Amino acid sequence: MLLIIFFSIKDISNKATQWFKYGVLAGLAFHVHPTAVLAGYFVAVKWLENDRKIRNVVAMTLGIVLTFLPLLINEFKGNPNLVKGTLDYIRYQSTSIEALDFLKIIFGLWITGPYVMLKPLMNEYLAMFLVGVQALLQFLAFAAPLLLWKNIDERILKLLIHLWVFFILSCIGLIIIRANTPWYMTYGVSLTAAMITAIGLH
Repeated sequence: MLLIIFFSIKDISNKATQWFKYGVLAGLAFHVHPTAVLAGYFVAVKWLENDRKIRNVVAMTLGIVLTFLPLLINEFKGNPNLVKGTLDYIRYQSTSIEALDFLKIIFGLWITGPYVMLKPLMNEYLAMFLVGVQALLQFLAFAAPLLLWKNIDERILKLLIHLWVFFILSCIGLIIIRANTPWYMTYGVSLTAAMITAIGLH
């Protein structure tokens, strides 16, 4: 997912071969975890900025299909595990979204996750103190660009806006995919949060 975001903000060539590689990368990312599909936001932004849109989307689609070829062959041979499993998963998922769900994801990223990782390494109270400090720094880093946006470089501001949109879409996607998302399964959101934090600290 990080590579997808990197290539989407980098001035890559507009050749069909580059978009084919982009598709292969996106397909492999999806194989790692379905939430990687959320990074399609950055792909769409890059695609809209370039010319020859039909050619590029065809090349990328071919790249994605290539990574799914073994599964597709298996499906056509009479073993519909992929389609059946996907449809069953969608059928039993709740699509309700509440504000509390967003807070649960943020709490897992900034509080639960860091505390679980620090607790075995040190005194419990020291771990709680460090978690509190880093949560405060995270909050300030998130808020800083909102307060100082006039002083931010135009290119960085554009990236920041896309990251914020992707952050919100990622949270919505996780809420839809899973009724309860543990902190260690929010890597897409945590990656985006880390990038926003880095810009805020900068």
